[in-house]
Amino acid sequence: MRKVWAYVFVTTREPRKAVQSIRKIRGVVKADALFDVIALVEGSDIATMDAVNDKIALVPKVQGTDSKSGRVGYNKAQPSSWIEALCRYR
Repeated sequence: MRKVWAYVFVTTREPRKAVQSIRKIRGVVKADALFDVIALVEGSDIATMDAVNDKIALVPKVQGTDSKSGRVGYNKAQPSSWIEALCRYR
């Protein structure tokens, strides 16, 4: 089954607080607090991805979001690291 993956770049002044809430959202596979927050989300289609992005935008301390999505083929596994994922989708 094909899945849609998106990297959601979240602008926030308090990334450690925001990431705790973002990690609890269904559809968020992984979220890390760096200078801001980067979340990896998955769904079966773009509409599902939009719904997850909307939930992230409602998290307190979140100032804005920007997402980049792409389809993962049938035999490709979930990226094991952020570096691998970023290299794969460049």
